[in-house]
Amino acid sequence: MANILGDLIAKLFKSKIVQDQVGNLVQDKIGDLVGGLFGGGSTAATTSGKKPAKKKSEGFSLTDLFTSGFMKENTSFPSIGDFLGAGNLKATSLDEISSLPQNQMHDLAANGTKFDGWREMLGAAVAEAITGKNKNVDPSSLDLSKLMNADFMKSNTKFASLTDFMQAAGVDSEDALKASSSKKVDELVSEDDSNGFGNWKDLLGSAVTSFLKK
Repeated sequence: MANILGDLIAKLFKSKIVQDQVGNLVQDKIGDLVGGLFGGGSTAATTSGKKPAKKKSEGFSLTDLFTSGFMKENTSFPSIGDFLGAGNLKATSLDEISSLPQNQMHDLAANGTKFDGWREMLGAAVAEAITGKNKNVDPSSLDLSKLMNADFMKSNTKFASLTDFMQAAGVDSEDALKASSSKKVDELVSEDDSNGFGNWKDLLGSAVTSFLKK
């Protein structure tokens, strides 16, 4: 009986299907071990050949930020790709778009959108993301305190910090500032003519551009 059982097990392990299943199981367990050691979590999804879930909190694409709805509502272009194509430009991420000629980007936005320029267009898209209107981007991936750090505020506004700006605007938290659409916030930006920002979205767009270029 023992010999018969042994022969059966040997035949099973010679089967390619069983070998593949055992191989995947071993890979998954190794992936779990490596992930645990380095704090990255399980890598089983990758080692088994399955695509890991997309992380919207990092590396989001331009089409995530500039949705078709945003483009149709605010521009004469159906997509961000068509917008860039009108100037023979191409980019798939914010990092790439920040390296494009900003004067050309300004002209494209000024002539083909409802915005006065590219900074305001970018700021408007970011504003939709941080307020949660745009569900494609995790708001936590756009941290105002990092975008509008002390260096940026001192170089571009009359305020020493984002906190000082919020106090002057009458908002008590970053969340309140993100949700704010008050004229006071826009006026606070526009009355400071040191860098010619027209409104809050214009300032926000400049902060994003400055952050990406560092």
